[in-house]
Amino acid sequence: MVRKLFKHEFIFYLRTLLPVQIILICLSVLNRTVQLFENNSVGYKIVFISSLIALIMGMVASVVLTTVIIVTRFYKNMFSSEGYLTHTLPVTATQHILVKFITATIFDFFTLLSLIIAGVIATLGDVLTEIIKAAKYLLNMAFEYVGTHGIFYIIEFVLLVIVASISAVLLLYTCITAGQLFNKNRIFAAVGVYFGYYLVTEAIQTTIMVAGTALYDTLNIQKLVDIIAKNPLPAVHWIAAAIIVLGIVFSLAYFFIIRFIIKRKLNLE
Repeated sequence: MVRKLFKHEFIFYLRTLLPVQIILICLSVLNRTVQLFENNSVGYKIVFISSLIALIMGMVASVVLTTVIIVTRFYKNMFSSEGYLTHTLPVTATQHILVKFITATIFDFFTLLSLIIAGVIATLGDVLTEIIKAAKYLLNMAFEYVGTHGIFYIIEFVLLVIVASISAVLLLYTCITAGQLFNKNRIFAAVGVYFGYYLVTEAIQTTIMVAGTALYDTLNIQKLVDIIAKNPLPAVHWIAAAIIVLGIVFSLAYFFIIRFIIKRKLNLE
């Protein structure tokens, strides 16, 4: 049954997102084609700028639509009238959540890949060559400075992106699920939970910064600063590891909140 759920999720996302990505690629091809006729005429500049604006708008729309589709898919399938059928399937709440966020995360990266491909197509030629040269130069300089640490930095960066993507999707799902605890205006409640979450986290971060400044000497923070200054390259690993672990902890917290509400507090009325 879980395989069938994955199959239906993939079909849904491909049916809804693939046309968007195809349009995006077509816009990048159009922009690159316009560049082949480059000249100093006013007409060319108008057409080029128009195609460039269309491409940028397509990229933004692609990201926004992906997020909207991820959110609406979860809401409609789990909490709207479709939810009556969804929750009668011989599948646990844990499996439902896993199928939903794994598929959504995969198509998040699918959108990212489409953006990269569109950017490569639009810059094919001298521009792309110069970008690659600049990237190689910067990477060579970076590796000369950091040495073997560079490989681990790349791995940590990839892990950070993956964890951040998973955490972002689960946060959206958590807010949508928490919104169902309200009796009325559940969609607006979910939006309120989302903004309330960020207000609370910003308040906590500000409090920690203020407390850290006020207790700078008491907590002996200078000693920690000195250790980081003496070991800058390993310190990056420590910080990256801390962020990854924190992201995993938050993701697990989101997951169990969603699971608890679906299992114990679900109300489709």
